[in-house]
Amino acid sequence: MGVAKRLKAARLGKITMEKPKRVKMRELETDPLFKDVFRKFMTKVHPDLFSKFPELREQNESSTQQLQEILGQAKSGQHETEMPVTRRDLVFFVRTDSADHYRRIPFELRTTGSNCRHVLGRAMGQLFGQCGLPAEFRWGPEYWERTVYRPETKKEEE
Repeated sequence: MGVAKRLKAARLGKITMEKPKRVKMRELETDPLFKDVFRKFMTKVHPDLFSKFPELREQNESSTQQLQEILGQAKSGQHETEMPVTRRDLVFFVRTDSADHYRRIPFELRTTGSNCRHVLGRAMGQLFGQCGLPAEFRWGPEYWERTVYRPETKKEEE
């Protein structure tokens, strides 16, 4: 589609002219390591915290196991440069500030069959953010070396 046709279609509301959001990957030493943020995440969703609620415990146990399986494949040296294609819909429960109240957090775990560190990093950042943890991290040497997930921040219009 030519530029003129694209502009006309945008004016008529048939398409949008917005560019898709891109994830910028920059390593900053101030970003926490993935393993540290993941450890904090596990303290929020660990199945042992849900002893009074067997259904929630079972759900977190299953989701945690599947997540750790994929992360195990992402570790440096565990896999060549590609991971198998997979898509899993997981659900985690996180305790809220109120006693015995939990929040349901759906999570889509997806790998693309190639070097999917950005896809997995974006998903993990969103999951961490929903749990009140830092959404920005750097993978560190245990995983894909020198890779950082940094969500795109909106700049205030002046």
